[in-house]
Amino acid sequence: MCIRDRLRARLAYAREGLDLNLSDIAIEAALRKSLYSGITRENLQKTIILNAKSLMEYDADFALLAGRMLLTYIYEETLGWDILRHGTERLREFHQQGFRPYIERGVAIERLDPRLLDFDLERLSQEIDPIHDKFFTYLGIQTLYDRYLIVDKTGKKPRRIEAPQFFWMRVAMGLHVLEGEGREARVLALYDRYRRRLFCSSTPTLFNSGTLRPQLSSCYLYKVDDTIESIMLRGIAENAFLSKW
Repeated sequence: MCIRDRLRARLAYAREGLDLNLSDIAIEAALRKSLYSGITRENLQKTIILNAKSLMEYDADFALLAGRMLLTYIYEETLGWDILRHGTERLREFHQQGFRPYIERGVAIERLDPRLLDFDLERLSQEIDPIHDKFFTYLGIQTLYDRYLIVDKTGKKPRRIEAPQFFWMRVAMGLHVLEGEGREARVLALYDRYRRRLFCSSTPTLFNSGTLRPQLSSCYLYKVDDTIESIMLRGIAENAFLSKW
């Protein structure tokens, strides 16, 4: 009963506003495929997400549905939110209440710059709105989850502490950490561009901004002479080592 209710709650959130070419009954049946009695929570999540991905061949909007299904699991992992006990209408509340604890936890485990605590976190948290996450396709949110969201590895099992909107805000804060009066307004202006997908920084900035290793660029000026030796040794071999290290 609980698995069925949770699945239906996730589906209701995921398909909101989408014009899908399958009925709710057909979608639910597809998502329940390969589930079995006694399935672990981890395998349940993996199976449902894989089933959601398989629906993408039917209609482009299923990429949004699959992304939103994954989002519900990310919120549960990062926010202490539960889709049945709290409902999707409280998602923004959980984001706003969880922002300061997320920053504090990130600092405590030495993943975030302690200077982030000097920002007006209450003001920043009030602008966080997860409604913008619903425009991620599956590939986008899966890439964010796999590569960019900060992971707490200090416990028995690694878990992400950073929801997608926390991620955008953290990057914006890191880019303004040295600015003085009025910096919160500039942080919010950049955050708004990030969340509305009007602009995105490069990968080194997304990885490192606001952390203890704020290297924001992976670009270098590199001279290669017009000789076969320079092209092979410097242009290929040395450049490969530079990229690696």
